[in-house]
Amino acid sequence: MMKHVLGMMAMVLGLGGSWTAAEEIGPVSAPLGPMAKPVMHVGDQETWRNKKGEEWTRTVMAVDEATATFEDSDGCMFTRSQEVFADWVEWKNCGSGGKGTAVLTKGEVWPLEKGKKWRYKFTGANDNGRKYKYKTKCRVKEQIRVKVPTGEFDTHHVVCTAGSIKKHYYVAPEIGTNVMYTRKDTSGRQKAVSRKLVAFVSAKSG
Repeated sequence: MMKHVLGMMAMVLGLGGSWTAAEEIGPVSAPLGPMAKPVMHVGDQETWRNKKGEEWTRTVMAVDEATATFEDSDGCMFTRSQEVFADWVEWKNCGSGGKGTAVLTKGEVWPLEKGKKWRYKFTGANDNGRKYKYKTKCRVKEQIRVKVPTGEFDTHHVVCTAGSIKKHYYVAPEIGTNVMYTRKDTSGRQKAVSRKLVAFVSAKSG
């Protein structure tokens, strides 16, 4: 049933398309109101494409009051808070495994609205015993309309910074999920990452 829904939703949302140079295509068609926290469902699926044209699907496997667990089509499984801006607290089969904690230390995430700010603190260790500890600060920078293979969406543009790493999220209230993501490391230690949403399927609609 899920595969059928995915196929139908892919047609409705415009599965396919190519990567365009103009990621941000202009002002929103109409000002966005505050965006409430989206509701996740077990079985929700997102299909993503990177600049190399590689695609993968991410499925929600479990949801509780605070967290959600996801599995990618390559077998990587991880758990994080239900906020897409928070880093993982447990992961395996993702090139490594590990556990940690993620704490919202300042501000509130929802509802999203321009100018809002919040901070996280992350601690943990991977399965090789390597420990980490860092802080991330996020803000809703602006409202902007973006074009991705799924279609064109008015979005809340959220920027999160942790040291030399800056992450950009483009969250579309229309479908209740992030539709584009980029990550850059000004130190050059990590490769840049860019991906766009190709299809989104809510299990609730199935």
